Amino acid sequence: MNTSTPAPPPEDVVQRSRVAASSASFNLLLGSFLFWVLSIVATATATMISAAIGFHANGNSNNVQRRRNQEQITTYVEAADSAIHEQCVQFDGNNIITSEHANRPLLLFKYARTGSTWLAWTGSKLRLQSGLKMTWIHETQKCMLDNESKEEEAADLATWLSEFFAKVPQEEALINTRENLKNGSGSKHVNHQCLVTAGKDTETMGSNIATLNPHASHEETPDLSDEQWAEIFEANPDLTMGVLVRTNLVKRAISGIAAEVQKEVCGSKKLHGDEDCIEKLPKTLRIGPQQLMEHIIESERKQIIVTEEAARLSRLYGDGKMFCLSYEAMQLDLSREMKDLGDFLGAPITEASIEELWNEQHGTSASASYKRGSDDLREYLENYEEIRAFLSAESPCLLEQLEASEPRIFPTCGVWGGKDVEEDE
Repeated sequence: MNTSTPAPPPEDVVQRSRVAASSASFNLLLGSFLFWVLSIVATATATMISAAIGFHANGNSNNVQRRRNQEQITTYVEAADSAIHEQCVQFDGNNIITSEHANRPLLLFKYARTGSTWLAWTGSKLRLQSGLKMTWIHETQKCMLDNESKEEEAADLATWLSEFFAKVPQEEALINTRENLKNGSGSKHVNHQCLVTAGKDTETMGSNIATLNPHASHEETPDLSDEQWAEIFEANPDLTMGVLVRTNLVKRAISGIAAEVQKEVCGSKKLHGDEDCIEKLPKTLRIGPQQLMEHIIESERKQIIVTEEAARLSRLYGDGKMFCLSYEAMQLDLSREMKDLGDFLGAPITEASIEELWNEQHGTSASASYKRGSDDLREYLENYEEIRAFLSAESPCLLEQLEASEPRIFPTCGVWGGKDVEEDE
């Protein structure tokens, strides 16, 4: 066996090996460095491209988000419209049945605590593609001068509506009404009771829209005969009907009770958001279960009677269709509801106006609306669990409305027995 130590390699071989190893190490380090640099460049480039794309799309980002939101609620709102009444205009995807006539007038039946002031204030700001204006008369029954009898008031109301829908110049009527839309201190104020917008110039009037609480239990609304309704529809054969309801009976009932407390403190059921008395209002409420139930029944009674009366008049004197709005649908997407309304009336609203409305509702621009209380009633009702247990025993339908923390559109719950009663609004 050979146990001798092998001879070392020649010095030139060792030197070449050292140089090769050193070169390999350098190349490895250089490659890592270049890879790191290229990674940074690639990342920066991607970021710049993304930013550029984002910057480019920024002007349309609100439109994209608005369309996504609309797509999410379209199917739900379509189904809900038919839940309000079978005569409600039906939707086909994103395409509403449009009016065959341009700038149709609309008589919109409503009742208290449904968001009608919010709707009329919003509608007054809309710009039509035709360049004309929507003229809104809100709480029409309160625009009449006080007369000695309900019969005289009914006759005056029938004449006033007939002339308004026929676009007869009404300089005195529009000037002397007891309420106008006013702007001041960056906020919008609605004073008194009857709201009139868009002025008195009949040449600039597009669709004329009047809201009215038609029910006999509303002390300030004179009952009209069928002959008087016929007179109103004959004034403009294009006149169409609509309704505005609030489908969450529980929340409307609580809103009504809160409004009574508010009136005791502030002297009014409607607030603009800048009153000093707001600080004195309670942040939460304790409501008796039976008191709440009475208001719930009244809410359903009003919704059914007002909707059925609008449907009846539409069948008798109109085309049998109604445009149906709800407080909850406006909460979900007011801009979509207004766009559909304009299309239905043959008075398309400009895209810029719709986008501005969407931005306002979703907090990207100033809003003039003021809302008290939380949508989550667990935060607003001191005795929430007591109310929950009561409604759970009374009606699962009502319990679902109590527990809703986001806007939803509900069918009626069948708690009203059908007996009509007199009650002051």
